[in-house]
Amino acid sequence: KVCSAGSFSGPGMSSCDSCPAGFQCPIDGLTAPERCPLGTWSPPNSSLCLACPAGFQCTDPGSIPQGCSVGWWSADYAYNCTMCEAGFFCPSTTNLPIPCPAGFISNTTASTSCTACPPGRACPTRTDIGPSCPLGWYSLGAQVECIGCPAGYYCPNASLPPQPCRPGEWSAAEASLCAACPPAHECPQGDLPPQSCAVGFWSNGSVQACKPCNDGFLCTFPAVEPAPSKDICRAGGYCSPSWSFRACPAGSYNNQTGASGAGFCLPCPAGYFCPPGTSSFVD
Repeated sequence: KVCSAGSFSGPGMSSCDSCPAGFQCPIDGLTAPERCPLGTWSPPNSSLCLACPAGFQCTDPGSIPQGCSVGWWSADYAYNCTMCEAGFFCPSTTNLPIPCPAGFISNTTASTSCTACPPGRACPTRTDIGPSCPLGWYSLGAQVECIGCPAGYYCPNASLPPQPCRPGEWSAAEASLCAACPPAHECPQGDLPPQSCAVGFWSNGSVQACKPCNDGFLCTFPAVEPAPSKDICRAGGYCSPSWSFRACPAGSYNNQTGASGAGFCLPCPAGYFCPPGTSSFVD
């Protein structure tokens, strides 16, 4: 009698034996069973070895496949399950490891999920939390690199969003603090350096715009008060507005300093010559 597939009969045997577990007997008349190759298995009486399914391992071809542990994985025909490497996560035992997305890490093996990079830190690799952000830089979490604080803002805490400078303050990029606009300057925009007050304007600091000096004064830089004694309007004319000296017209004069209007220019007395800008009589 010829043994059918799934059984065999060796030399000197009077009957057919079942193909043992871990072996295959694929054809009729087989005289010796064939051992299952790595990554396969078989129960008794098998004509063919079976593929070890994904998510299982088959270290013993004569035993039922064993499921992979959490954080491990395998494809079809696996002899052993493979541990998920750091920098990857394995939410399923049947799929290939998935790399952590940018800004996320897994710093241990056999991870089933990735962790977001914490605020105030940068994570340039998928396996480790990077260094703290330097002063003037920030990260809100899940970032590959820290971000420099933009001009016009300050970053006192690396884990919080940038804070805008208050009116009358300014900052360059990567600042941890805003600076007060200095005296004799104005800061109309927090992201621009201080600008000098123009002639006729003054500031005592921390302002967005310089203010006009008092009439009767021709303020020059640096003016930190509205009526600086060094900038009092000279005789022979008047200063109104404060950024312009206007000479008294011909035929008039002004012998006083600090004149704030045309009314200070008086008619030249009879018998005297008063050209434009006269501050005293000329015969």
